[in-house]
Amino acid sequence: MVPLDGSWRAENVLPTTTMLSRFHHSKIHIVHVVKAPEMARHMPLVREDLELSNRIVARNREEAVRYLDQMRLHSPLTDIELQTHLLTSDNAAAVLHDLAESEHIDLVALSAHGYSGNNQWPYGSMVNNFILYSKVRFLLFMTS
Repeated sequence: MVPLDGSWRAENVLPTTTMLSRFHHSKIHIVHVVKAPEMARHMPLVREDLELSNRIVARNREEAVRYLDQMRLHSPLTDIELQTHLLTSDNAAAVLHDLAESEHIDLVALSAHGYSGNNQWPYGSMVNNFILYSKVRFLLFMTS
């Protein structure tokens, strides 16, 4: 399983995972999670807030569909058995763990930092989450 967030850092795992997939004749699950935006709330959200959030999620899903199509057509994955997953959640880590379990994933390939990565720390929040809670093996890629 390869979670991708649209960043070149996350995509750096593709050449190695492609090589591993070819060697082991295995499928790669490409996953992109669209997160619902955080809404400042002192009170419960009103209808306008929910509509705005839903429009943002819908727009991000449209872009994610194009991104996953691009990954399928213009990457080293063109001759690999591939399954894409486009998920929406408030908690990306939780849905990635759930997907890994439900699809019986053997290995998760993660970049140390993704799109929002801060080089101040060696790992981003997603990798920290997998270090602490993953029930499946993962391969960590360090990028500069």
